[in-house]
Amino acid sequence: MSKITFILFFVGLLQLSAASYAQMSNLNLKLNNATIAEVFEKIESQSEFRFFYDNSQLDLNQRVNVDATNRKIDEVLNDVFKNTGFAYEVLDRHILIRSNGNGISTVLQDQTTVSGTVTSASDKQPMPGVTVLVKGTTNGTVTNVDGNYRLTINENAKSLIFSFIGMTTQEIEIGGKTGINVELQENIIGVEEVVVIGYGTVKKSDLTGSVAVVSTKDLTRNPSASAAQSLQGRAPGVLVIQNGAPGGGATIRVRGVGSINKGSDPIYIVDGVQTSGISNIQPHEIESMQVLKDASAAAIYGANGSNGVIIVTTKRGKSGKPQVNFNSYVGINLAPEQYDVMNADQYSNFYRDLKGDMPEYNQPFRQKYYGEGWQEGTNWQDQMFKTGLNQNYHLSLAGGGENSNYSVAMSYMNEQGTIIKRNAERYTLRANSDF
Repeated sequence: MSKITFILFFVGLLQLSAASYAQMSNLNLKLNNATIAEVFEKIESQSEFRFFYDNSQLDLNQRVNVDATNRKIDEVLNDVFKNTGFAYEVLDRHILIRSNGNGISTVLQDQTTVSGTVTSASDKQPMPGVTVLVKGTTNGTVTNVDGNYRLTINENAKSLIFSFIGMTTQEIEIGGKTGINVELQENIIGVEEVVVIGYGTVKKSDLTGSVAVVSTKDLTRNPSASAAQSLQGRAPGVLVIQNGAPGGGATIRVRGVGSINKGSDPIYIVDGVQTSGISNIQPHEIESMQVLKDASAAAIYGANGSNGVIIVTTKRGKSGKPQVNFNSYVGINLAPEQYDVMNADQYSNFYRDLKGDMPEYNQPFRQKYYGEGWQEGTNWQDQMFKTGLNQNYHLSLAGGGENSNYSVAMSYMNEQGTIIKRNAERYTLRANSDF
């Protein structure tokens, strides 16, 4: 009996508090030529009152003047609604607005309550602080520490908006339901929107330094044997000069030739580790590539970054089923057009005319020692140049679970040059894993 008595006493106090709130709260407003909707917003920002009304029946764009200092809510509303055709009723902290002549009971019947729980889709845990808002209105609430919410809405409300920082905003149709549970998905930022810099990652829209971003789609658009070759022509202010030898690296210059350091090569950072180059990385293994070009972007590296910094982020495994990818290409290297030079007979005649009459180089003598084909001789360009065959194969396996991921990639490259005995062959195995 003592417990029941205490509960009844506590409920009575709450009702007394609710009834007296309208009498105890004072408002201070000073608005000139403001719309009624703006007045509502100002009152809600100063107090715990919330307005309920039907947009289709009320014109909230009417202009009014309000000058109230330390006045009660009913006194303020009487001045606001004078000559507007509006009527109101204060119920607890709720203010119901209607047109003159409409029964307030109809407004009350249009109210309903919807409740539910908001959880995270990844771990099914309740999410406190999620904003729940009736679409098209300022009527809303937030979830409590257990992820629960309760909201009074009009029956003509169509949908609820659930939003939280770092989560994808969801719109759920009400459809007459009184209980709506929602699972929010993480809002994963796409790689194209994120820029990796020396001291972390930032959104591309927030970046102020001079940074060129090259995605894996651009790097793999044309076949190439290395990431350095793929960078050619992809980033403004970056000059890539390929070594003519098969499998040779490339010389990279960011905004010209530097003068502080010995040499003018930029710094290469692959997955956070400084390396000597990126010629051994397959373009298909790269998630994104950033080129830091100015002082602010490369400041963390000091004088070593004066020639620019190239940051490479390789692909990682993602949660889900294992993904297998295979890429290959076959091409040919063609020798340049041959120079038109003299054959053996033409050269001997030229040499004889240059030195004068030389009997030892007459036709019978040459015929005796060089045979029937002495006029042509050996075409050394045919002996030096050839058509080269290029082959490149790349196989990767990636996957992961909730707590770990993995990525394994294997590649084979065989590049034959256009000069004899100038070939390159490379086997590559790369693996990474996160726990």
